[in-house]
Amino acid sequence: MKSIAKRIVVFLLLSLLIIPSAALFPEAAEGYSWVGSWSTSPIRDGIMVNNTRLTDFLVNTSCRTVVQMTLGGENIRFKLTNRYGGMPVIINTTAVSRTDPNDTSAILPGSTVPVTFNGGSRSVVIPAGKDVYTDPIPMRVSALEFISIDFYVLNFTYISTAGLYGGITYLEQGYAVGDSDFPANAPMQLSVGAITYSTIPWLCNVDVWTNDACSYVFIGDSTITNQAPYYLAEQLQRSGHTKIGILQQAIIGNRLLHDGTTSGSVAGCLYGDSIINRFQKDALEQPGVEKIFVKVGVNDIIHPRTRSMSGTSPMSSFEEITEGYRNLIDRAHAAGKKIYFFSRTAWKGYDRDFGLIAGREPDVVWTQEAQDLTNSLNVWLAANKDIDGYIDLSVLSDPADPTRLLDIYTTDHAHLTDLGARVLVDQIPDWYLDVSGRISIVDLYNRGEGGVRILTPYNDGNDPTALVVTTVPKTTAPRTTRAPATTKAPATTKGPDYSAYTTAAPATTRGGSAATTAAQSPAAPTILVPVAEDTITVPTVTVPVEVTEPTTGETPIEPEKKMSAAAKAGIIVGSILLVGGISVLAVYLVAKKNKKDSRPPKTFPVYKPSADKALNSHDNHAFVPLAVSPYTMPPDDIGEEREENTREEIEEFKGKYSIYTDSASFAGIGDDIFGGPESDAPADAPAADAAPTGDGAEGEPDGE
Repeated sequence: MKSIAKRIVVFLLLSLLIIPSAALFPEAAEGYSWVGSWSTSPIRDGIMVNNTRLTDFLVNTSCRTVVQMTLGGENIRFKLTNRYGGMPVIINTTAVSRTDPNDTSAILPGSTVPVTFNGGSRSVVIPAGKDVYTDPIPMRVSALEFISIDFYVLNFTYISTAGLYGGITYLEQGYAVGDSDFPANAPMQLSVGAITYSTIPWLCNVDVWTNDACSYVFIGDSTITNQAPYYLAEQLQRSGHTKIGILQQAIIGNRLLHDGTTSGSVAGCLYGDSIINRFQKDALEQPGVEKIFVKVGVNDIIHPRTRSMSGTSPMSSFEEITEGYRNLIDRAHAAGKKIYFFSRTAWKGYDRDFGLIAGREPDVVWTQEAQDLTNSLNVWLAANKDIDGYIDLSVLSDPADPTRLLDIYTTDHAHLTDLGARVLVDQIPDWYLDVSGRISIVDLYNRGEGGVRILTPYNDGNDPTALVVTTVPKTTAPRTTRAPATTKAPATTKGPDYSAYTTAAPATTRGGSAATTAAQSPAAPTILVPVAEDTITVPTVTVPVEVTEPTTGETPIEPEKKMSAAAKAGIIVGSILLVGGISVLAVYLVAKKNKKDSRPPKTFPVYKPSADKALNSHDNHAFVPLAVSPYTMPPDDIGEEREENTREEIEEFKGKYSIYTDSASFAGIGDDIFGGPESDAPADAPAADAAPTGDGAEGEPDGE
């Protein structure tokens, strides 16, 4: 019985475990987690002029950043960063919408979802040097879909931290969060020679809440700051591998060992922290990351050999660079991630002609010594057994001169065209990605079946300021745009109306020269102005309406648990098992109690002579106890009551068989047990009515 009880207890415990696990963690049981779907690497925004940093700022401005998802999910969240800011950033309102495929500055009607922080606040404070997450946003997104994220900034705010690749940001003066379009159509861009920087204020990650998925990080320099990660995402999705997000963490001008310089080069400060210094945040800590693909090292060779950064950008030796690679390998493996390296691509003919040097003389000249160092690094990586894989990109080189890239693959002899980026993607072996059967992304586009993209930072044409934008051809009539307004009509559905308050006049930079808009466009509002952070007088904007008190957000919040079909089934099964188990236990306990109350009483042996034996032997009174039969009586009754009950049974036995023999035949039955009916004499004492023996008479004993 004890084993049965144990089984029932175990059964009930299992039933109790099923219900809480299904009800409280319905998604976790199915592998749900936050996984990266889009990212960019933040840098310290601004350019250096005469050792003075000019930084963009916003005031009473709405900005719309358009990004492309590489992984779909049930909910989304954003991470905003003020990593390089010297003061808090206050964002008053945020929303997210689906991007109009015919116009990246517009959104689809009815698709806007408000964004909150810290459990419900519409505004947020991003402390200096910190990151914040939004609350989970109830918006399902698909892989390769474009979404538009709107911010509204009321008071004067520096854009000290921004990404420079992976999206495009439009500006609109006043409160325009959730507006159908941003008619000013002024993207936040800065073109320097062949490079177009597209500023992405504060936004650095978009994650999705999904199950059984992971992300792969592409981290490196300008030779991977292109569409390659997005082409890989498209290739995987089109090949049926829908559970992998691709994260772009490359920075133009980035180096393995040294941070971007703040002197000597106008754009040197935009080159970001070194890979060694940002590897933890930008690679290892990305949500859901399992693999890291690295392409870096060419700037550690080129930058110290340029005219613009000579003496300010440290030289790096072969030993130092390979030691840096070892550092990345060890840290990745210690974190349980796999790490792969691309080869350093050819760069002969690249002169960094960005107009940064007077007379437009080449900023760098290829040398055999620099090429030898490049080749040595590739040989070292290809032979290294500690890395998880090496991707040889020599297919991009000119067969007639392997130190040069083929013209069809490069814009400036160092950076890749879109075709070059697609070729790069096709060189990644399937087994590095844990997939099989990938279609060729090059073939896909050659057939005209490729998707769309937002921009590439390297121009394919000759216009140094042209932005390369590819969108789906318009299928509707052109929309009528309106001129940028300094005021807006009061809004009734989208929060406080800040439209009646104009901005302060543009500030001037040190030296007296008027600051101009970063977009360099006559249509751009006069609210995005690069200024010296230490020379600006901050204007004040007074708002006569109540504004939601900003909150500081740092801890990501999990989305509300959704009750999946599997969770519901688990609850039903668990409930049935629990009820059944309780019922079985109750029946068992009741049965056990009844059994205890009605169990057979204790038994005692009683000598019963065989009736046949008794009848056949009555002449000589030979009664032999041939059988022992149990006689029932209450288990706790002892002593005289037991004796009397036994005597009664014997007497009943005598009466039953008296018809066959004389009663004397039964005389003495039971006396051997109880010592006679009325006496305590021993069992072997002669009976009181027995005939005397010997010569004595009348029962008197013989003589002395």
